[in-house]
Amino acid sequence: MFGKAKENVSIPKFFENKSVLITGGTGFIGRLLLEKLLRSCQKIDKIYVVIRPKKGKSVQERIQENINIPIFDKLREEQPEQLNKIIPLAGDTEKLGLGLSEEDRKTVIENVSIVFHNAASVRFDDHLKKAVISNTRAAREIVLLARQLKKIDVLVDTSTAYCNSDNLIVQEKLYPAKIHWSDLVKIAEEGDERLLEVVAHKIIQPLPNTYTFSKAAAEHAVVELSKGKIPAVIVRPTIIQPTYSDPIPGWVDNINGSVGMMYGMGRGILRSVYGDTNAVFDHVFADSVIKSLIISAWRTALAKDLNNVPIYNIASDLNYKSSDLFVLGNEYSRKFPLKYYIWPAKPRLYENYYVFLFFALLNHILPALIVDSVLWITGRKPMLYTIQRKVFLANTCLIHFMTNSWNFVHNNYLDLMDSILPDDKKDFTVDHFGKTPHQSKKNHYIFNIYFQGIRKYVAKDADADEHDVRKRNRLIFVERIWKLMWLIIFLRYLIPKLILLFDNIMIYIENL
Repeated sequence: MFGKAKENVSIPKFFENKSVLITGGTGFIGRLLLEKLLRSCQKIDKIYVVIRPKKGKSVQERIQENINIPIFDKLREEQPEQLNKIIPLAGDTEKLGLGLSEEDRKTVIENVSIVFHNAASVRFDDHLKKAVISNTRAAREIVLLARQLKKIDVLVDTSTAYCNSDNLIVQEKLYPAKIHWSDLVKIAEEGDERLLEVVAHKIIQPLPNTYTFSKAAAEHAVVELSKGKIPAVIVRPTIIQPTYSDPIPGWVDNINGSVGMMYGMGRGILRSVYGDTNAVFDHVFADSVIKSLIISAWRTALAKDLNNVPIYNIASDLNYKSSDLFVLGNEYSRKFPLKYYIWPAKPRLYENYYVFLFFALLNHILPALIVDSVLWITGRKPMLYTIQRKVFLANTCLIHFMTNSWNFVHNNYLDLMDSILPDDKKDFTVDHFGKTPHQSKKNHYIFNIYFQGIRKYVAKDADADEHDVRKRNRLIFVERIWKLMWLIIFLRYLIPKLILLFDNIMIYIENL
């Protein structure tokens, strides 16, 4: 347990007249955090957002694009003046000094009190050099900047609960590193990218990918560089789901994790998956993560303990077996169909890898080749094989997570949630769903939030009408014809050969 706040200061009061710096402010978590701070901490001074410039667009244009989304509608309607507090800064967390100009850096040093570091490369298949620069070195750069801030109250680093996934029981502590983070950064900066790729597998072991490896190293950088210097805290969410209710239900703007899996089911491009049917996944709502980030900043800053860097595993009791996810995904993707799909949703989870490969070939690759051939013959651009190849590679990247279960110890986190003041509970209480299954709440989430959010915000589809249902029924008919065709091929060609083989074996035995 870490130090408790020494004053009865509410969360909005703590943020009053203070300026905040956010990295990753254009990402899923970053935008939700930006909205929540402006709406629930109304007297906050300014929020500086580090934004990577894009060709042909100023950072001001980019920030306008990023707030012109549904999650800001409530804020626009009730407190439109709050949006004027957003100050975009041209920068890049992959560059030294975060890519900030001298003028912007001086502004941050003079004015910012609270730093939220959310920027990260979350790709599982990033090259080691890219992952270390994006995640580990960026963590170093953000701490070095935070140490220069004249009004620093706290640095909040967003990590991942899976950065220690080589341990099936994950404690709220810093785990030993195989390679010192500074040596790793030096290797990434000076090493040849192609050579690093050759040895990357050995370097990252026993972790499954460069993302988890580089985030684990980033935690060490944050702890080592901030301890005794500035108040800092590390927050580790598990699998982040769409929002439960705040500011709107079902908001999601990406297809990472299980959202991508459900989206793939709905589109009909994900039909065969390899994994353990008993593997259990821990999910947390995005709005729960946002509240946890804000609460951890408040508590760590008021505790004023420079000798400890608290670590919180943001876990919950919203757990699903992989088999349950597939049953629910299959059922509700049919009940709430996407408008456009290429095949009926009927995914299967295979525990035998070779059986999975067979059905991946049958259900993914062969249909894709046939469809692309038709597209090519008719003068259109082939595309399905490329999509299915990406699906297969994504499947491969997830094997470690689809075949294991973790217990994320989160006693510190529960203590953190219990520490909020009564006046803050309305805006910052996190629903953990208690210690009981609460199946009705889970199903409500699946029914009305999860799939409707995917359909509305990711697929951007209107509600399915009778035409969509008829189309789905036609595809189901085509699917059955496809299966019947392969059954006929099997019966017509393979069985006679098996019978002939059996006869030859019997003749051979008789002649012995």
